Amino acid sequence: MNAAKKMKRTQVQRKWLHGSVFMVLVIVLIYLIIWSTLDAPFKSSSYLLSKDNVVTHHQYCSSKSPAWEYIACSWITFLLLCTTVLAFQIHAVHKKNDGAKDRDESVPLAVMTYSHFIFILLHLGTLTQFESKRNELFAYLQSLIYSFDSIAVLCIYFMPKFFGM
Repeated sequence: MNAAKKMKRTQVQRKWLHGSVFMVLVIVLIYLIIWSTLDAPFKSSSYLLSKDNVVTHHQYCSSKSPAWEYIACSWITFLLLCTTVLAFQIHAVHKKNDGAKDRDESVPLAVMTYSHFIFILLHLGTLTQFESKRNELFAYLQSLIYSFDSIAVLCIYFMPKFFGM
């Protein structure tokens, strides 16, 4: 940020950039390994009796503790906070330098962060309701939330880059 205040270019070393991405990847992998070994997923079933005396059987994957999902949501929220700071810093740099508007990443990054945050809130809403008797419904909802979140990221951030918008 100091170089931006002085209007000087900074060079980001590829070694540092790749190293930081690798460290985040290692942290996530360690978390997933610990989650899988301490609380392995298992097949759960739920039965629902309808008004017509028809029993429907649904199977889904679950774990013994919901804390793992909350930790994962907390990690994503932390990454979203970092992305918000990055978008704010990029916007501040481009606000001072009017000639670099063609490379301003702050608006798509901020919109993507906002949509990601909305989907995290929806996911947390389904997590709190997952312990009810309609587990299969919330499993479907979580799957749809993850799918729409991925589609939104592709449309908001990457589609304009692919089509040169």
